[in-house]
Amino acid sequence: WYHWPFVVVLLLMNVG
Repeated sequence: WYHWPFVVVLLLMNVG
């Protein structure tokens, strides 16, 4: 699954 950086960004946006 090569889109993990995109998922990390989404998680950071959700947390922030």
